[in-house]
Amino acid sequence: MRCGSSYKADHSFGVLADEYLFIKDPQSAPFEQARQNLIEISAQLAKDAIHNCAINPNIEYSSYGGTKYNGCTIYSRFRPSNDSLMQGGLANDPRFNVVSCGYIIKAIKKIGYAWSYFPECGAMPGIIPVGQ
Repeated sequence: MRCGSSYKADHSFGVLADEYLFIKDPQSAPFEQARQNLIEISAQLAKDAIHNCAINPNIEYSSYGGTKYNGCTIYSRFRPSNDSLMQGGLANDPRFNVVSCGYIIKAIKKIGYAWSYFPECGAMPGIIPVGQ
């Protein structure tokens, strides 16, 4: 079952980014569309609104996310799991990963840091296990 409404809501509520690349092959996209995608990505980066995407996953995920899944909104960022709900229509697994879960709980509780909720998320049923 796809959870499209949850996927869209968590972009704004949990300030989560797409866990896939906007432009897989810039040469195949029409120039204007590629330019618009880059403008949107730049705006997202400026707002730091890509919480679930890491530059240095070894540090940012505190061992609760993958370190080998390159391509999270932009190529230079890493996503926390191979598959997840935040891959939108590309997702084969309709669950959140631990990192996205941490940001959602932080948004709900409005206190603390997302990484402080990673252990709690890692123990929850229905969350993608660390390393998958």
